Amino acid sequence: SAPLVNLADNTPPSSPASGSGSVIGRDPLPPRQVVPPPVVDQAPPITHNPDLIHHKRPERGWSLQLSAGELLGRTHEELVLLLIQLRRQSAGFCKAMEACHMEIEAQARLVELETPKRMEHLQKLEDLKRHLLELEKQYEKGKPLVNLVDNMVKLGSLYRVGAPLPGASPTTAPLLRDRLEFNHQVQERRLLAEERRDWERLSPDHNQLQAKVEQLYRLDRLLQEESGTLQSLQQDKEMLERALGGLRHKLQAVGSNPAQAEKYRRQQKLLERELSRVRYILAHNSKKLEETVAENARLEQELVVLRQKLVWSRRAPDQSVSSTAQLEAELARVQSLVGDLQRQRLELSSQVRQLTERSNSLSQQIRPSPTGVQGVGAVGSKKTLTSSWLETDLDTQVTQDLGRDSPLAPQASPLYVNTDVSKSLDVCS
Repeated sequence: SAPLVNLADNTPPSSPASGSGSVIGRDPLPPRQVVPPPVVDQAPPITHNPDLIHHKRPERGWSLQLSAGELLGRTHEELVLLLIQLRRQSAGFCKAMEACHMEIEAQARLVELETPKRMEHLQKLEDLKRHLLELEKQYEKGKPLVNLVDNMVKLGSLYRVGAPLPGASPTTAPLLRDRLEFNHQVQERRLLAEERRDWERLSPDHNQLQAKVEQLYRLDRLLQEESGTLQSLQQDKEMLERALGGLRHKLQAVGSNPAQAEKYRRQQKLLERELSRVRYILAHNSKKLEETVAENARLEQELVVLRQKLVWSRRAPDQSVSSTAQLEAELARVQSLVGDLQRQRLELSSQVRQLTERSNSLSQQIRPSPTGVQGVGAVGSKKTLTSSWLETDLDTQVTQDLGRDSPLAPQASPLYVNTDVSKSLDVCS
C-alpha cells in the first residue's frame, strides 16, 4: 500500500490552509514524515448510555491533521487512500452526532417524566448538548480538508482521462470518464443525504431560532473583536521588526565603543523576546479566529435551514396553529420594525416638504414692498449680485428699474406691473 502523511505532532499553531493565519516570521514547514497507514481507522464509538459518552469517546479530533502545502506532490493513489480515511472519520463523526441527538431526545423525555430526578436529568442534558456542540465543531473543522482532497482526486482523475496512459487501450478513456461521472453522482448523493439529515434534525421552533440568532450575534461580535486584536498585533509585530532592523544597523555602524554596543545588544534581546511573544499571541489568535469563522459558518447554515423549514411549514396544510402563529409573529415583528422605520422617514420628509412649500407661499403673499406700493414685492431675501435702481412716478404710480435699463444690463421685460393703475388709465382714455 502507498504511504500516507502524518503530521499530527508537527502541525504549526495556525494552519495556513484557511489563509487567515499570519505566516510572517514563522519557521518553515518541518520535513515530511512518511509512515505506513494504520490498519484500521478507529471511528468515534456509538453508545446509548449518556454517562459513558465522554469516557468512551475522547476529544481527540481528527487523527490526520494536514495543511494544504503538505498535499502538494502526493500521488493520485495516496490522495485516494487519504480521502477514504478522511471520509471514514467524517462518517464516524456523523454517527456519533446522530447517537448524541438520540440521547438528547431521550433525556428531554426523562426530564418531563421523572420529576424527582429532574435536576440530574437536566445536568445530563446540558452535558450532552455541550458534547454535541464539540462534535459539530470537529466535524465542521474537518470538512474543508475533505473537500480539498476530494477536489484534488477529481482533478487528478480528469487529467488522467485527458492524458493518454502508456500501454492503454482506446477503450480506457471512456471507462475513466464513466468512473468520474459515477464519482460525481456519489458525491451529489452524499451531499443530499447530509442536507436531508440537517433538515430532519432541525425543527422550526421559535425558541431555537431565537437562540441561534443570539448566538450568531455573539459570534459576530467575537469576530469583530478578534479581527481588531489581530490587526493591532500585526502592527506591533511590524513595528518591532522595524525597530530590530534599526538596532542591527546601529550595531554595524558602532565603532570601538563597547558600552554603546552592549546597550544596543540588550535592547535587541528585549525586542526579540517581545517579538517572539507577539508572534505566539498572533498565531494563537489566528487559530481562534479560524475556529470562530467555522462555527459562524455552521450557524449560518443552520439558520438557512431553519428559515427554509419555516417557510415550508407556513405553506403546509396540516400545520399546528399555535407554532405557526409564533413563527409568523417572529417574522412579522422584524418586518414591521423595518416598515415602521421607512414609514416614519417618509412621513417626516413629506411634512418637511409641506412646511417648506407653505412657508414659501406665505412669504410670497405677505412679503412687504420696499417702495410702499401694494402688489410690488421684493425680489427675494438673498442679495442679488446685479445693481438695481428703482424709480416710481407719483402721478402715474409706475415703477421702473433703471438698473436693468442701463446699457450694461441685459434687456428684459419689467418685473412689476400695477394692473389697477393700467386699467384706470384705459378707462380715462
